[in-house]
Amino acid sequence: MTVSIQLSRSQQEIDPNKEDWELMKRFANLFHYTVDESSFSRACKQAFESALEARKQKKWTILSREEVKDDLAKLAVYFKSYYAVSQNATRTSEFINQRIDIHSLEAHSDHKEKKLKEAIESRKTTLAEKKVSHPEKYPVYLENLLEKGYLHLYDHLLNMKALPTRIEREKKIETLPFSEISHIILETQKSVINQVASIVPRDIQNILFLLGNTGAGKSTTLCFLRGDKMVVDVNGKYSSTNEQDNLI
Repeated sequence: MTVSIQLSRSQQEIDPNKEDWELMKRFANLFHYTVDESSFSRACKQAFESALEARKQKKWTILSREEVKDDLAKLAVYFKSYYAVSQNATRTSEFINQRIDIHSLEAHSDHKEKKLKEAIESRKTTLAEKKVSHPEKYPVYLENLLEKGYLHLYDHLLNMKALPTRIEREKKIETLPFSEISHIILETQKSVINQVASIVPRDIQNILFLLGNTGAGKSTTLCFLRGDKMVVDVNGKYSSTNEQDNLI
């Protein structure tokens, strides 16, 4: 049974059961390796892995050539036949079969990564300047959010800090678009999970979590279970009267 593929200038039928050793030799010459002639499946795997490595090294001058793209499309038919469960094979075959411009896609990815790094560095600079005059207003977790690239959550927290009352913050949240709220929620979830995972010892089997809204009594309950009590300072912040482990 043949497979129809679209090449740069024509459509061609490929029989995956008919071994094309000339195709394997072209890849060997292209990427400078010796073909494993013990079996066609191994030679096919060699060719595909060499193409993946070239993609990883961003050898776009080679990969973007018309004849190479056509050979990759042919190779995908053979490789998918022999290694259908391979994740790399599936992903790269999709690039080929859907005729996605790999060069443009990678360039776009690199551009996004560069813009993200620039945005992070810009915010780090601004944060450092703000901490000089008001260090108490900008706790260390803000820096941690930037390190993780959680810019939506970082910007949201600073925007909320700039509003003086809870009512104003609630009104502001109501105006946020769904897409922005989704980013904030997802980044909050990731941040909390990362933080909890970083402080829970690996050898601990049984862990009790207290969940509840602000003011529900989580810290008070923990203090009660510890035989401790909480007091309110001049700033309205609750603190333990016998805090030794920085838990509250």
